[in-house]
Amino acid sequence: MTNLIKSDLYRLKKNKTFRKCMFSMIIFIILITSFFSDPRAEIGIITGQVDNRMYGFILSSALVREGPMEILSTALGFTGIICIMLLFIVGELVMERYEFGVLKNTVSYGHNRYKIYISNLLCIFVVIISLSIMTIGISFVIWNVIYGVNRGITSSEFTIILKVIIAILIILCAMASVYTMIHTLARKKTIVLGLSVLFVTFIPMSLVELKISYINSKMPMLMLMDLCSMPFNNGSLVTFLVSSILIILISAILGCIIFNKQDIK
Repeated sequence: MTNLIKSDLYRLKKNKTFRKCMFSMIIFIILITSFFSDPRAEIGIITGQVDNRMYGFILSSALVREGPMEILSTALGFTGIICIMLLFIVGELVMERYEFGVLKNTVSYGHNRYKIYISNLLCIFVVIISLSIMTIGISFVIWNVIYGVNRGITSSEFTIILKVIIAILIILCAMASVYTMIHTLARKKTIVLGLSVLFVTFIPMSLVELKISYINSKMPMLMLMDLCSMPFNNGSLVTFLVSSILIILISAILGCIIFNKQDIK
């Protein structure tokens, strides 16, 4: 298992899609930072409004001038872009193994198929966690330095920030796990990508407006839209964490079963 993980991480370092996503996100942060020179500037990424509350991913120039928690909320607005990048990252990391004979060679060496799948999934988790931490961390620090109100972060605020970031990382991993399972099942990048775009954009906005709390707390994209739009709710965090961990476990098990029965050519 260790050798499989090392091999997957080595391929990850050579993967152009991952490097392009990291570079693109840095460019996005720089552009948004300059855009925030206008105190009225605001960008909504996949948003919907219910009962006078905006759900989704919002980049607000006004918020970054209020305090650390508001800066965090705005930094989390980039999560919408990360969700879109996630579609391409997962597709690339899963499909390249089929297209370039990596899986065939790995299976022929006698490695357990369940371990092969889990190793690839863990590698994808490393990608999404690295990209997310880099994005949230860099944007938070830059905006706090340039637009901050010179107020330190209290211990309670730091605790909330840590909880929210951990929850978002786990929710993103749940999304990645589902996409990995679907890609493994379909093995057609274009079909999965098309369906995933609907899942990330139009469907969540429609479901948010229906105000069905049961559904909203079970779909990763809706959890993110809720969590990234403040106010932060500890009760919601626990629900989202439990739901996300269950999604990861179920989709990983199904993915392992699907991959174990496949004919690798």
